[in-house]
Amino acid sequence: MTVKIKALKRWGQHFLKNSEMLVTITKRIEEIQSRSKLNAITEIGPGLGALTDYLHPLFSQYCVMEKDQRFSQTLERYIPALHILWGDTLKQEWYECPKGILVGNLPYNISLPIMLRWLRYSEHFPEAVFMVQKEVGARVMAVPFTKAYGRLSVMMQSVAQSQLVLELGPECFVPSPKVWSYVIHLRRNTRKVDFDILEFVLKHCFSQRRKILKNSLINFTKIFPEQLVKDGLTSVGASMQDRPEALTTDQYIKFSEYIKKSGSFFESQAKEN
Repeated sequence: MTVKIKALKRWGQHFLKNSEMLVTITKRIEEIQSRSKLNAITEIGPGLGALTDYLHPLFSQYCVMEKDQRFSQTLERYIPALHILWGDTLKQEWYECPKGILVGNLPYNISLPIMLRWLRYSEHFPEAVFMVQKEVGARVMAVPFTKAYGRLSVMMQSVAQSQLVLELGPECFVPSPKVWSYVIHLRRNTRKVDFDILEFVLKHCFSQRRKILKNSLINFTKIFPEQLVKDGLTSVGASMQDRPEALTTDQYIKFSEYIKKSGSFFESQAKEN
């Protein structure tokens, strides 16, 4: 790259420089493209275009979302093969990009909200490959009865299968972060989930993750009848004596659906607010 731009710490920028890792990521995305027959791709935060250089020849449609205008000279050299949406990724209308694969070296400070937003657009982007902090990636893929398992695990696994693609050390980036990174592949399944009610339930269940649900759900049972909550947990094979990390994603989804069917979910939101 002839363009030299300093990464902005306030935006969580770390530029991937390791060509071997870029090739590995590209090969995985090629495999996804071949299997899924998706010929469009959207890249979040392409920056200096390190990954873009590898990927843009492979797709008939290429869209990028970039906030940092300093990269305009670098990215505009791809036009007209590249469609650029300038601005905050979290405020963009993602449907402006074609249906296809979503990829990105996600800024550390907004990786969580970006992934949670992907859930609501996952039918439009049924395949996603994200580079995130190792800790965040571990939480996405965590299973019950583990320390990393929590709200993020359940939300992401509610509609997606996750797989580790590779692990990257700090030396792969400029500037070098203080942590390791994961590249994870998320593949949308066919399940329909009400994310609003699921997120609402998880917020309460994991409010005191080291305590049993009876304690974690104290405020929840002030909103919903306690017997309704007990019956809902029983219906999915759980109880108020379980800890939140003991329930599977499927159990949380079914419990959320049970609460929603009670007809009082939206009334509960009004009470909370």
